[in-house]
Amino acid sequence: MSYNPLSRFLQGSLGLPVTFWGCWVLANALFSFLNSQISSFRILIGFNTAITVYAVLALIAVWNAAKRYQGRPLWAKLARIFVVLGGLGVAAKLALLADMLLHPPGA
Repeated sequence: MSYNPLSRFLQGSLGLPVTFWGCWVLANALFSFLNSQISSFRILIGFNTAITVYAVLALIAVWNAAKRYQGRPLWAKLARIFVVLGGLGVAAKLALLADMLLHPPGA
């Protein structure tokens, strides 16, 4: 097993509860709040790009944590359903980012 924190995260080694609730749910709540506080278009684009990259990594981590989960199978299945829904959310975010870049405010 790797001791690299990013590698451990992506492998799902932090466990399903920590990965799902901490790295996905709480992180997204924090990102949403911070996103609402940004007024600069350039910073908004950069922040949302970073969030999107993080979301892809977090979804990989949740999927892998669900695969390794030894508890009730229902929790692993529900986590994977959320990963699929999260993937759709990432696709929507990418479309929104593309639209923002193509049609910036005031253009």
